[in-house]
Amino acid sequence: MSNNNESVFRTDDYPEQKESLTSAEDILAYLDSALVIQKEKRGDDHLDLAGTYTNFVNVFMSQGRYDDAIAYSTKALDILIKHKGEGDAAAGNAWNQMAIAHINKANYADALACFEKLLPIQVP
Repeated sequence: MSNNNESVFRTDDYPEQKESLTSAEDILAYLDSALVIQKEKRGDDHLDLAGTYTNFVNVFMSQGRYDDAIAYSTKALDILIKHKGEGDAAAGNAWNQMAIAHINKANYADALACFEKLLPIQVP
């Protein structure tokens, strides 16, 4: 059994797969594999999943897939808030990414709501 500080899925363990990542779709497939492994090893709401969901968000944003970015930001936020609370810096990052996705969709009221959630977060 691994401890909480040990990664469940590391690219160092799969160098042949890491070298073959050449497109956003390849990266998404890789992240899907990581997500399956993490869920099998740690459960559906382990803190590690928030980081993987955030990686999905970054790829979706680069592809202009803003609805997907918002959905995966929400998944990351749910986990982060459960484990670290609403004032955590990583939660702030998720709110920020969600706000940017809403801006790109011209949903300014939704973006503002995300920024309002971000505002009180204190970063050490």
